Amino acid sequence: MAIVAGSAPGGEVVGTLGSFRAELLKLRKRRAVWVILLILLVTVTLLEGYIPSYLSYIELATGVESGFPPGAMLAQILPGSLVPSVLNWVGTW
Repeated sequence: MAIVAGSAPGGEVVGTLGSFRAELLKLRKRRAVWVILLILLVTVTLLEGYIPSYLSYIELATGVESGFPPGAMLAQILPGSLVPSVLNWVGTW
């Protein structure tokens, strides 16, 4: 009968838990995994923090009444204020 999860007398983890930890170690050492995580982080940040602001500006520019001036929204989405705008969104996470 095999040990599913536990530790061997030498302190080594055996079974399924040991295999899982070994796979996590392998993944942590691969650069491609870190690159994919970075790309995913940038994509989620842009999709959730910047693109909705841009779409709101487009709606304001087409004449939808919201009480918010389109010029103020445009100032928030220009490249000069991209980083503060996105960091402000990330800070509310």
